[in-house]
Amino acid sequence: MTNKIVLNNLKLQWKQIKSEVLNRLQDVLENTAYISGKQVAEFEERFASMHGFKHCIAMSSGTDALIVAKMISKRIFSGTKIYYPINTYIATIEPWLDSVDTRLVGVDYDNYRNMDVKLLPNDEHTGIILPVHLYGNPADVDLLNTKEYRGFVIEDCSQAHFATLNKQFVGTFGDLATFSFYPGKNLGAIGEAGALCTDNAYYAYLARMFSSHGMRSKYDHQTIGYNFRMSEIQAAALNVKLNYILAWTKQRQEIGLLYTTLLKSISSIKCPLVKENREHVYHQYVIDLTSAQRRDELQDYLKEHNVDTGIHYPTLLPAHKHVKRMTEAVLSNNKRPFIENSNPILSLPIYPDLTQREVETVASYIGDWESTL
Repeated sequence: MTNKIVLNNLKLQWKQIKSEVLNRLQDVLENTAYISGKQVAEFEERFASMHGFKHCIAMSSGTDALIVAKMISKRIFSGTKIYYPINTYIATIEPWLDSVDTRLVGVDYDNYRNMDVKLLPNDEHTGIILPVHLYGNPADVDLLNTKEYRGFVIEDCSQAHFATLNKQFVGTFGDLATFSFYPGKNLGAIGEAGALCTDNAYYAYLARMFSSHGMRSKYDHQTIGYNFRMSEIQAAALNVKLNYILAWTKQRQEIGLLYTTLLKSISSIKCPLVKENREHVYHQYVIDLTSAQRRDELQDYLKEHNVDTGIHYPTLLPAHKHVKRMTEAVLSNNKRPFIENSNPILSLPIYPDLTQREVETVASYIGDWESTL
C-alpha cells in the first residue's frame, strides 16, 4: 500500500514559507499593532493591484465579506430577488437566509457546474445575482455585463483567486467581489480571513464603515456596522503567500491538466470541462460519476488504497430544509432531479506540492476500480 495521499497538504506549504511568515509575525508582535496596521494596508494594496481592482477591503472571513456585500446591495439596489447557484457552499447565500423581505431563486448549473446564467430572466429588474466561480472554474460573468440582465452582481470568488476569463481576472466583472482566505483555499491565511473588492469608490466607502462598527472615523458612527476587520496576523501570512500564489496557481493548473490527460479515457467518469478563453485554477479537481452510488463506491475504493477524497458538495442547496423554505423557485434546465444527495461528484487530491507520481497513482487506482465494474 502506498503512503497516504491527502486531499490537501498544508504542512508542505508551511515548510516552504515558515521563516518568512514567522519574521512578519515577530514584527507584528513586537510592535503590538494587531488591528488595521501596516500588514493589512500592504495586503489591501497588493491584492487590489494584482487583480486590477481600485479598492480592496480586508475582512475577517469570506462570509463576513458576503454579509457586507449584502448590506451594500440593500443600500443602493431595490431588487428583492436573489439568484443563487444551486451547487455551491452554503456561505454564498447565508447572509440572505434571515431576510424576511428576500425571495431566493435557485439557478441550475451548466455543463461546467457553474450558474447557468442563460436561465436568468432578462426583465426590467432582474435582481441580485450571486455567481460563484466554483472549484476555481470561471462562470459566465461576462454575459452578465450585457443589457439583457439588469441586476446587481456580487461575484463569489472564494475558490477562484487569480482565475481568468478572456484574460481578465474573475471578480472584476461584477459590482462587488468577495474572497475567502480560509486556510484550505488557494490563497489561504493561517486562520479565518476574507476581502471585498470593487472599483466603485462609494461601495468601498460603505464597506469600510459596515466592517468597522459603522465608523467614518474614530468614534464617528455614521451607520449600523459590525466588527469584520482582518487581523494583522492573518494579513502578515497572506502578504508572504502573495509572493508565491501565481507560481502555486501554475502548479495547480499543471496538476489539473495531468489528471485530465490520465483520466479522460476512463468511461465511468467525466473530467471537469473548461471553456475556451478561461483559466481554471483548480481549487478542487472534481470528477462526475453516473450516480451517487457509483461515487460512493469509488470513494470507498480509494480510501481502501490510502487516497483521501472529498465531496463538494453532496447536497444541492434547495434540498436543505431552511434553504428550501426561503427559495421561491428553482430555474431548471431539466437535466437532473433536485433531490437530496443527488450530486454524483468526487474531489480528488490537489495542491501545489502534489507530485506527478502521486497523481499517476490516483489515476491508476481509478482505472483499476473501473475494471472491477
